[in-house]
Formats: sequence, C-alpha cells, structure tokens
Amino acid sequence: MLVPKCIWYFMMTLGLIALDACLTSAQVNAPGRKKNALKSFAAGEKSVGEGSIDLAEKHFLKAYREEPQWLEPLIKLGALYFEIQDFEQSAIYFEKALHIDSLSEPLIYFKLGEIAMAKENHPIVIDRFSRFLGFDRINKSLREKAEKYVRDANFLNSDPP
Repeated sequence: MLVPKCIWYFMMTLGLIALDACLTSAQVNAPGRKKNALKSFAAGEKSVGEGSIDLAEKHFLKAYREEPQWLEPLIKLGALYFEIQDFEQSAIYFEKALHIDSLSEPLIYFKLGEIAMAKENHPIVIDRFSRFLGFDRINKSLREKAEKYVRDANFLNSDPP
C-alpha cells in the first residue's frame, strides 16, 4: 500500500520517526550483524522514507528472520503495525523486543500502553505506562501523557461506588 509522502510523514512523526531517534547508528551497524540483515534493514528504512508500507514490512521482516535477536527490526515492525492500526501485530513485535531486552526502549512500553488503551484493557494500560514512567530520561510531553493515561485507567479500573 502506497501512502502519499506528506501523509506518511505526518503518520510516522510519533511512530517510526520517534522510535528512529532512539536507534543510534551504533546499534544499527553493530559489528557482527549479518550483511543480509543490514541490507534488508536499510531497504526497510528507505521504503519508510518513500512511503511504501508493504515494502518496508517485507524488508524489516527479512532483517528479523536473518537476525532474530536484533531489536531494531522488531521495534520498526511494531511501530509500522501501530501506525496502520494493526494493534495485534504491533503488540506481538513490541513484546518480542521486550523479551530480548526489557530495558531497551521506553517508547515500546508507551506504544504498548496506547494499544492497551485502544483495547480498553485498563490493568495493562496501568502496567505499561507505569513501566514507561520508570525510565529516567523520557520526553516531558510523553511523560505528562502517560501520567494522564495512568490516572484515567485507574479511574476506569476502579469499582463503582
């Protein structure tokens, strides 16, 4: 599915682009990565820039299959699925990333919290955003948003009087 570049950029601003800032070149080009995985990842990045969701998905999946313990393709897949509102797939890839390294990316917890909000799963909302808030260096506006989500979820999760 091709999306016009201006719409794609807007959609991705809080998704892949925000997560991309967390993926340093040292992580992506870490020594020991398989050449095919690096090529697929780079092709996925290029496809994101061109607004081709299907092609980006294909390349990130190939990178993941080449290097199943590499976090970045998992994070990119989670963010990509989140942006197209395939929350089930998004959660699967974000959870896989957390199983590899639960302290790797605070934004994974934020995105999983948003998925739980969409599903109205308030205990999970509280858990995921609380984990996000446990990180020291997080964006102030995201911190405020997460705190509001936790308050709302606590209220909605409480027993009626």
